[in-house]
Amino acid sequence: MQQVSLCFLILLCTSWLLPSCTSEKKPPPLTEEEYSKSTQMMLDITGKFLNETDIKRLHSAAVATQQARVVSCSNFNDECSIYGKFVSLVIDSSKDSVISSAEKRTLFEKREALKEAIKAGKEKLRSDWKIYKNQTK
Repeated sequence: MQQVSLCFLILLCTSWLLPSCTSEKKPPPLTEEEYSKSTQMMLDITGKFLNETDIKRLHSAAVATQQARVVSCSNFNDECSIYGKFVSLVIDSSKDSVISSAEKRTLFEKREALKEAIKAGKEKLRSDWKIYKNQTK
């Protein structure tokens, strides 16, 4: 019985350790340059939305942006979700052709949250690439 337990323990350990030793190392899904391009586009779009004074035009642009899925997004720190919520909030806030000061403040706060998420996402991607490069040496 003791031998069976020992064999089972060895089998369990090797099945747990072996995949981590033999699994193929995959690179992160984006390069830092690709990530920077897509996140810069998010920041440019959100900045233009915040600076637009014609509310009807803002609403139309936000709806078109959402429908066309202008930004190709890969999440590293929830930035895609924040960006999507920002665009939805612009649409909801501008549908009556008036944006209150509270809604405007919320939009600015969402954009700041997006900036922070992008900054953290960029660091995570940089770290992932560093780990990948070290593992493939």
